Amino acid sequence: MHQGKSAGGISYGYRLDRQPLPDGTHMTGDRVIDPEQAAVIRRIFAEYDKGKSARTIAMGLNHDGIPAPRARSGTGPGTWSFSTISGNWKRGTGILNNELYIGKLVWNRQRFVKNVDCH
Repeated sequence: MHQGKSAGGISYGYRLDRQPLPDGTHMTGDRVIDPEQAAVIRRIFAEYDKGKSARTIAMGLNHDGIPAPRARSGTGPGTWSFSTISGNWKRGTGILNNELYIGKLVWNRQRFVKNVDCH
């Protein structure tokens, strides 16, 4: 999270910019907008603004064959769900509740504690 760079996951609509540096290494943590995914983000907000529910928006994205966020990485089912779009407003999850889409970077939004003593 140094200098506004991504130290972890990257939100849908963005990708990491891995430009080569003079020393042969690559830049790390710089976000750039993914134009294809950004169009999907704009569609989601426009449809929500017109009164469509997250469930209806998800159904439309699936009907149109638009890959869900985790489909490309192979870590998810490949389909949109209402929770991907609406998420949880208290936790700032889901596309509609992610403050990154209004230009605000939020650090340490979630915290996971593992108890190694627990069996």
